[in-house]
Amino acid sequence: NRRQNRDLIIDSVGGAGYPPGVISYNEFWYERGNDTVSDRRTSLVYDPPNGRLPPLNASGRERNSFVRRMRRGSAGPEARTLNDRCIINNRTGPPLISGSYNNNMQLVQTRGHVMIMTEMVHHARIIPFAEDFETPLPQWAGRSIARWEDDTLVVLSKHFYPEYGWRNTSPSLRIEERFTWVDDNTLNYDFTVEDPAMWNQPWSARLPMRRIEEPIFEYACHEGNHGLMGILAGWRRWEVEGKNKGRIPSVDDDG
Repeated sequence: NRRQNRDLIIDSVGGAGYPPGVISYNEFWYERGNDTVSDRRTSLVYDPPNGRLPPLNASGRERNSFVRRMRRGSAGPEARTLNDRCIINNRTGPPLISGSYNNNMQLVQTRGHVMIMTEMVHHARIIPFAEDFETPLPQWAGRSIARWEDDTLVVLSKHFYPEYGWRNTSPSLRIEERFTWVDDNTLNYDFTVEDPAMWNQPWSARLPMRRIEEPIFEYACHEGNHGLMGILAGWRRWEVEGKNKGRIPSVDDDG
């Protein structure tokens, strides 16, 4: 672990060039993965066949630019990202995307509902088995309904909260997820994304999920949210010293 931490930092061995002694996590926390999928795909995306997301259309490029400008900085906790504020994370789903850590999820089925809980931010989606949505009232993770197609659990999600925007998507976002057992230990997860305000065509991705026997521990995002306090404390200090000159924090600030 000590050697891996060193290699993450030092430029000469391909590290990220962090300042001496500064790194967000040590290697112990990362889930790098050491398995390959059976078809040797090099991308989660399988449609388009080139493994790449479709290009953004004109409105998608404009929305992307607008959202990036809005996220550039904030002078208080209210304007920090939803992730910083422990409300929702872009990996809590839908769709479920793996990352550097906290990739586990739990799926529980009852007679009338299915529950999907992700380890990241400890978010739970309670999804009814239904033919249509009860209400179009938006939610952070959208509104979802489930159905069975033979041995495949299909979850359709629409009516996303306009202020969320997974990958900067619009309120017209539509996501269909498909869960299929391949064997006793492998769940195939497949999803299709449609948003005509972002892309001129839908796109689909697939990844295998491995069964684990261990419990999923509570994420405790609020209780462990020391980063937000540090961000605000640093900016408040700059205010006292007169260094911020009335600006809001920027990603370019290195103080």
